[in-house]
Parts: sequence; structure tokens; C-alpha cells
Amino acid sequence: MKSRLEGGQACTVSGAEQKTRHNPANARPMKPEAPDLSKIRAARKAAGLTQSEAAALVHAKMRTWQDWEGGRRKMPLAA
Repeated sequence: MKSRLEGGQACTVSGAEQKTRHNPANARPMKPEAPDLSKIRAARKAAGLTQSEAAALVHAKMRTWQDWEGGRRKMPLAA
């Protein structure tokens, strides 16, 4: 994002800097978290997929998918 400084000079501000700068507490941007098991199951069911189909879609084993839905393991953010 570009903004103008006094005197007409342009400066570029990254998205992360912009979020931090506009945060009232001036805290660091929030770190993304893995979805909880209810959201994983709800998304799969909303898509009309079986556990096996959902696992294949994200290149995981069905047992791994079952562990994500059962809360035994956290789904990585890349999946």
C-alpha cells in the first residue's frame, strides 16, 4: 500500500506493518491457528465428502483425517 508523506514523497507499507500500525494496542499481528475439530467435520460434511474422499483431496491418509476430526491431532495450516 502506498501513502504520501509530507512533501509529496511516497512510501510503501506492507500489509503486516499496516495491521500492526492500526492495531490500537500496537500488538503483533495474530498468528493463524489450526481449525478445531468441529469446523473440520462441518466443512467436510458441507462439501458432501466422506472422510476418505476428504483425506484424498488434501493428500493425507484416512487415519490422519480421522485423527484431525477426533481431536487427537491438529490439522496443519498447509492442509
